[in-house]
Amino acid sequence: DSEEYLHWVVPYVMVKNTFEMHEKGYSWAVNNFETAWEWAARYPFSSLGDYSGARNSPIIDSHHIKEMVGEPKEFKNLCKEMILNRKGMEEDKIEAINYFSYEN
Repeated sequence: DSEEYLHWVVPYVMVKNTFEMHEKGYSWAVNNFETAWEWAARYPFSSLGDYSGARNSPIIDSHHIKEMVGEPKEFKNLCKEMILNRKGMEEDKIEAINYFSYEN
């Protein structure tokens, strides 16, 4: 419902969904963020690699989201904050993200 919400939800969902695909599970990925991030950036069935700088797909236009969430290093820092801390987020936004991540 706002640009601020998109700024938070896009990286959270992108990383969370990819981390959930890790063979060791989501909890392991969260607890081993750096290693999981490297794996997730190379995961072929996610666009995360295009936003993390690990890949440049000819079919994904990452320009608009990069404007919103920053270049690869900024994006990674934002994602790490989102996954590990969710700092700066209001409780209703966290609930909305969790609802869309788990229920849909």
